[in-house]
Amino acid sequence: MTAFPAVLTDRVNAALAQHLGLWLSEEKCAAIQGSYGFETSLLVKQVYETAVSVTVDWSTQTMIEAVANVRHTLQHAYPWLEESSIQRLTSCFAYAWK
Repeated sequence: MTAFPAVLTDRVNAALAQHLGLWLSEEKCAAIQGSYGFETSLLVKQVYETAVSVTVDWSTQTMIEAVANVRHTLQHAYPWLEESSIQRLTSCFAYAWK
């Protein structure tokens, strides 16, 4: 687990709250970079990719179980994520698998 400066993690949570809908488009990444800086936009992309790329065995897991796995993965990898950010990211995961 990599430690990030508090100012950066605060910006990531703010950027997710302000810009993340059901997916992270290039336009949203550009807006995040414009508002919060390049480093923040890179970390937002990393966190988003972590969320939407969690491996699921749909033959044995339900969506509820998969979302719980995404939540656990995010909490372990990025313990500084706010609950609202985790909720947004799990919604992105669910939308990506829809």
